[in-house]
Amino acid sequence: MEGSSLEIVHHGDSAIHARGAVSTPIASVRGSRSASPHLSLRSLFSGGVALVVGTAAGNILSLVFSLMSARLIAPANYATLTACLSLLVVAAVPAAALQLATASYTADPHLSSAQSSGVRRTLLRGGVMFGAGLGVLALLGSAPLGSFLHLPSLIPLWLTAVILGASFIGPVYQGSLQGAHRFAALALVMSSAFAIRVVAAALLLVLGTGEVGALTGVLLGTVGSALLGGILCRSTETVHSDETLPLRELARTLFPTFIMQLSLTSMLFIDTLLSKHFFTPATVGAYAGLATTARILAYLPGALSVLLFP
Repeated sequence: MEGSSLEIVHHGDSAIHARGAVSTPIASVRGSRSASPHLSLRSLFSGGVALVVGTAAGNILSLVFSLMSARLIAPANYATLTACLSLLVVAAVPAAALQLATASYTADPHLSSAQSSGVRRTLLRGGVMFGAGLGVLALLGSAPLGSFLHLPSLIPLWLTAVILGASFIGPVYQGSLQGAHRFAALALVMSSAFAIRVVAAALLLVLGTGEVGALTGVLLGTVGSALLGGILCRSTETVHSDETLPLRELARTLFPTFIMQLSLTSMLFIDTLLSKHFFTPATVGAYAGLATTARILAYLPGALSVLLFP
C-alpha cells in the first residue's frame, strides 16, 4: 500500500501485529490473543530486584515522611494531615485501577507499538478528565467534609482536591512501563514521587508551614513523578497512532479492577478517617503514626504482584 509500511509478524497460525500507519482494531486484536512472549529468568530476576529496591526505597521514604511530619507538626495538625492523606488514597482508588488497566493493554503481545501509543493517549485523556472532575467535586464538598472531620481550616482539603486532580496522569505512564516490562524505569518513577515529597516537605516544614507544607510536598511529588514517567515513556516511542480504545472494552477491564482496589484500600485506610471523627486530636495523632507504620508493612509484598501482573 502506497504511503504506509505494513509488516505482519506471524506466530503459529495467527498474526501477532501490524506495524506502520495501518493497524488492526485494538478490540479485535485483544480478542485473538495467544501466549505471551517468553520472559527469561534473567529478566524476571533483574526486574524483581529493581522493583523490590524501588518499593523498599518508597516505603522507607514514606516512613521518613511520616516520622518527619509527626515530629515537626503539632499532634492535632498531624491528625489533619493523616486524614487528608487517607481521604486522598481512598478517593484515588480509580487511579490504581487505571494503572493496572494500562499495564494490561500495553502488555498484550498482539499490540503494535503504534497501538500501544494510541491506548496510552486514550487512557491519559480519560484520566485527565476524570481527575479534573473528581478534583472539582472534592472542592465543592470540602465544607461539609471539613465539618465532619472537625478541621479548623479548609486549606488542607483544597490542597487535597488539587492533588486528587493531578493523580490520574502518573498511573498511565507507570502502567505503560509495567506492561512493557521496563521494571527498573517503573521503580525509578515510583520512588521519585516519595523522594520529591520528602525533600520538598522537609524544606517547607522547617519554615513552619505545618500540614499545608506537607501536603504541598505530596503535590510536588505527584507532579514530578508524572513528568518523569512521561519522559521515560516517550523516550522509546517511535510510532504514533490515532487509534482509540473502545469504551466497552475499557469498562470491562476497569470495573473489576476498581472493585478490587476499592476493597483493599478501604480496608487499609478507612479507619484513619473514622478515627478523626470519633477520637480526640491527641489520640488521633498517636493512632495515625501506628496505622501508617502498619500500612507500610502491609504494602511490602506489593512488588511481587507488580512484577508478575503483566
